[in-house]
Amino acid sequence: MAPSSTKWQTRTVTPFLTADILADVPLDVAGSASAGSLIAGDTPVRVGLYWGAGQDLVRWRANLGQLAGARFGEESGGNVCGQIARRLEVTVPGHEAHYTGPAGSGASHTPSEVIVLYAFHAGGTPVVALYAVAAAERAAHQGDELAFLASIKCQP
Repeated sequence: MAPSSTKWQTRTVTPFLTADILADVPLDVAGSASAGSLIAGDTPVRVGLYWGAGQDLVRWRANLGQLAGARFGEESGGNVCGQIARRLEVTVPGHEAHYTGPAGSGASHTPSEVIVLYAFHAGGTPVVALYAVAAAERAAHQGDELAFLASIKCQP
């Protein structure tokens, strides 16, 4: 596996959770220490952490299941920051969109994406870690997925 050129920056997400997040990209942060989200990146790689009541794979499966053509892998076990985790992989097909508006018309393409979710608890709070990558670029960014998951640290 070739080393990635992706830059990471360690961030305190909540008092009970730190992780290396994509550097040099805008962060979308919402919520509080008890419930919220932090999302960074776009295409080809996006990472996120979601915490608070109701953050589990049941919720994510229901939400992602509303996307046309979403394909779910088998749920499996894993480990994040020393905690038992449940892992779910979802492939979302790409799509084309056409738009018309006051400034003109055009088209956009969203590539197929693989979303890997890990559900675990940190400090007694449910957490879901998300790693998403353009399907065509997954092999090139496999090291990023492993680096992100290994960087997540939980405090009691």
